[in-house]
Amino acid sequence: MGTERTTGLPTNINVGDIKGTISTALAERSAPPPYEELCCLHEAVLRHIEALLPLATKQIDGLWRGSTEWYQKVTTLDAIRYEVGEGLGSGLLTATRHVQTLGYRLRFLLENSGLLTDREEPDAAKSGPSAGSLGRSPPTTAYETGPPSILGQAKGGPVESPSSGPWCRWYRGVRRALARCLGQLNAARPERT
Repeated sequence: MGTERTTGLPTNINVGDIKGTISTALAERSAPPPYEELCCLHEAVLRHIEALLPLATKQIDGLWRGSTEWYQKVTTLDAIRYEVGEGLGSGLLTATRHVQTLGYRLRFLLENSGLLTDREEPDAAKSGPSAGSLGRSPPTTAYETGPPSILGQAKGGPVESPSSGPWCRWYRGVRRALARCLGQLNAARPERT
């Protein structure tokens, strides 16, 4: 892999190979793959993350510092650096979930690296959760799942718009649940005269 002389950024990145790795990592399976296959996929995902991380960092650094979008993306980059440092794990389900999480993180990096055109999106985005839905599986129901960070679903992550994504869905669900509870409390309270 070549690098640009002035910045040290990778220049010859195979986007098709990265898209294939993302699709494989995010593929829905009826049973976990063999551990050896996960090890190979984990190495491929890490290799691609290592190549895209500097490009995405450079793109994100170009955003207005202090904006919500910048903060969310920088937080995601920090989470990616942390998650890359974690091992694959010894359990099959743990390893499967870790590779899948790294697949979502790789998709985030590809989307934010500047390598895709505005119309182009990773193939895995078409088959997985809706493109731009934070690059990871959304919570099933809003308030029953808890905040995404507790579930390990949103340790940072790309957010397409402030009004969508797991955080907003979770928050709206919590607000609805609280409104229902307050309504029941008010209905049960005797009227003051």
